[in-house]
Amino acid sequence: MPKIGDKFGRWTVLSVNTSGLKYHSADCMCECGTSRTVIIVSLKSGRSTSCGWTNEEAVFGKVSTSVDVKGDGTPVWNKD
Repeated sequence: MPKIGDKFGRWTVLSVNTSGLKYHSADCMCECGTSRTVIIVSLKSGRSTSCGWTNEEAVFGKVSTSVDVKGDGTPVWNKD
């Protein structure tokens, strides 16, 4: 089971949801700042590695911000 702060591709886990669901999921934040709920199996298998902005990055160039997560799960924005 992933822990808060674990990275899967460009996703960073903010919280893990395991109760009452057919599939366990995690609330994640992409390096671009997009937040989504992602099924854990997709994270672990590598099927989901970002929100999809990497396609835009390939066309428009590198995005200039990234995100880290403090121990309490709070996102911290960094300038590259």
